Amino acid sequence: MQKKPVLSISLLVSDRPDTIQRCLDSLNTIRENITSELIIVNTSHSENVRAIIEKYTDKIVDFEWCDDFSKARNYAMKFATSEWILFIDADEEWNRHFEKEELYGFLSTIALNEITKKIAFALKIKDYGTDIMHMGIPRLFRNDKIKYFFGNVHEELRLKEESLTIIQLNFEIVHYGYAANIMKSKNKIKRNLSLLEKVREIEPDNLRWIYFFIRDGKDVIDYETVTNLVNKYIKKDIGSERFEDNVVDNKYTYAILKEFCNYSMKNGNIK
Repeated sequence: MQKKPVLSISLLVSDRPDTIQRCLDSLNTIRENITSELIIVNTSHSENVRAIIEKYTDKIVDFEWCDDFSKARNYAMKFATSEWILFIDADEEWNRHFEKEELYGFLSTIALNEITKKIAFALKIKDYGTDIMHMGIPRLFRNDKIKYFFGNVHEELRLKEESLTIIQLNFEIVHYGYAANIMKSKNKIKRNLSLLEKVREIEPDNLRWIYFFIRDGKDVIDYETVTNLVNKYIKKDIGSERFEDNVVDNKYTYAILKEFCNYSMKNGNIK
């Protein structure tokens, strides 16, 4: 009798055969030590991509791209049969410097109870070629059918009817997708801003989408637009020039203000 997998590794792939194989090879260190299944959500129509992914798994599900990353991830979860789900993208690489047994040891010690249903674990995500390390992005969580992703891009993991607790782990993923040459060749800035506009139509007051819109558009959005967004969504009293004691209490407030300072310096308003 085949043992039920402990971990479902979900991989979203597009037309990037150059990165897909690197990503899949990096996952071998996990798959060799944990009873797992690899679920590939294929948005590509490329025969080359299909030939690569078929070498690694027979659990391939095709998904017609619809400008919504969350829908692709939620679709992938429908096919997961394990106790835990790990999400990774084709332009990422699992950091193989961790001991092979570490993730298995972690999963084997975490209780499967009501508490862990309300928790998701974040991994460190390092932008390749930089010192930038993103924290607090949940990628590992229980397969309990009560969590879902929302948002066309920079999608957010949510818990139905309750708030989700995010716990940061030390495991690391290297992300190649925001390297300057890739951003330019794939026109990711234009794509991201377009998708963020879509989700802002649904949740116009959610500061998460305001933050990513300002951050991703730093090279194309004008200073006046950013100023108007900050005044509208961050200041309590729009008529006041002061920011001290005049900002809304939100986890994205200071991240937005940091980006606003960068815009101000670029525009010459801060020396």
